[in-house]
Amino acid sequence: AESVMPVSDYRLLQRYVLRTLYYSTVPESWTNLDGWDVFETTHECTFHGVSVCRRGPQGAEVVKLDFSDNNLVGTIPKEICLLSETLERIDLSLNSLYGYIPPCVSDFKTLKTLDLHGNSLTGSLPEALMFSPDLKIVDLSDNKLEGTLDVIFEGWEDADEE
Repeated sequence: AESVMPVSDYRLLQRYVLRTLYYSTVPESWTNLDGWDVFETTHECTFHGVSVCRRGPQGAEVVKLDFSDNNLVGTIPKEICLLSETLERIDLSLNSLYGYIPPCVSDFKTLKTLDLHGNSLTGSLPEALMFSPDLKIVDLSDNKLEGTLDVIFEGWEDADEE
């Protein structure tokens, strides 16, 4: 049987990940900080950008992060991957993010949408994305990434033929 983290521990993990995202993207520059200024007393599911939470075996689980066009400046923290069991949508598009896409993003088990377009991300395209079972929408355009998505799309075509 799969072990389930106690609700309080899982909530602390989610809050840690969200706080890491907050501090790695210059919060003073954010366009919308609703809920984040009272982080200690507000449930994370009410924060701007945390638009969907669902009740799961570990309590309220964050499933959607949407910080599109919110003037985030900085890097995508690798800690975001600690939510790989629950996140279904990540939209960090139209910001000023730079650096690499964390390689662990291809480890997400339930990710359906990854939208990082319109940033200044660098490095190689994460080819392992083609092995993400539920991933349907990927937009990495308008960045400074190296490589081509052809390999990823070829992998999806092969999977469809099986």
